[in-house]
Amino acid sequence: MTKGAIYSNFPSKGALLLAAVAAKGLILSKRGRSTTLREELGKTARELVNLVRRAKGEELFIAQFQLYALGDAELMKEIAATYTSGFASTSSYLASLKGMESSGMRPDELAVALQAIALGFTVQSFFSPDAITKSVVEETFQALAAGLCDRRAH
Repeated sequence: MTKGAIYSNFPSKGALLLAAVAAKGLILSKRGRSTTLREELGKTARELVNLVRRAKGEELFIAQFQLYALGDAELMKEIAATYTSGFASTSSYLASLKGMESSGMRPDELAVALQAIALGFTVQSFFSPDAITKSVVEETFQALAAGLCDRRAH
């Protein structure tokens, strides 16, 4: 394919890069619906483990994408809008889960925190891949679930 053929399908380089990130599976995917907050946090941990595995070998691409995005005001707006929309839908979903109401944390705050944790584990895995194990990710989410879901016991 020529550059022209590629760019004729995307309005900008930023849109092309966003499509590449999605095509490489470097975004947390949708999972089946859960009924409880604890169950959802377990599913999120398992999906994050898979995301970290998919990101292996993509470190430079992800870093270059982030640097490009930071220098492209329009792409930053698009990413921010995507996050805002994602946080809203995740928050609504989390609010529907049994256990969220007694967690002591607002669903919108938890949505942001889960995204930050996912980004943190992913980036940390680039620098210390042997430390970001399935066990570390799953135990982190189990501790989060215990802190949020077992509040009545305290």
